[in-house]
Amino acid sequence: MQFPCELVVWKILPAIKAQLARNLKDTTDMKQKDIAKVLDSTEAAISQYLSGKRASEFKIPEEVKDMLNVVTSAIGQGKNQKVLQFGICQICREIRTKGMACDACKSESGNAENCHLCMK
Repeated sequence: MQFPCELVVWKILPAIKAQLARNLKDTTDMKQKDIAKVLDSTEAAISQYLSGKRASEFKIPEEVKDMLNVVTSAIGQGKNQKVLQFGICQICREIRTKGMACDACKSESGNAENCHLCMK
């Protein structure tokens, strides 16, 4: 059995980082190595995020794309790591508490239909 927290670590956070990497590549002049440093990832991971070879199992819901754009702008403006951490945590919390991860969680772990762990 896989726990909901494992889904966050293995699927949701990488998907958030991948979308942030794509946003940063598209909206700033940051190089992959700079994006890797900001997102605390390797250059290889960023390359795989950008090419869709990594973190493609969980699709970022449309409902949080505006939040991702705010975090992207903050990074582009050189805000500190605490702002980035807070933004990513807010996005993750929104995905979990609004039930946007339920389908992925159920398919990964086989959790019962009445599971509400993330929403508490």
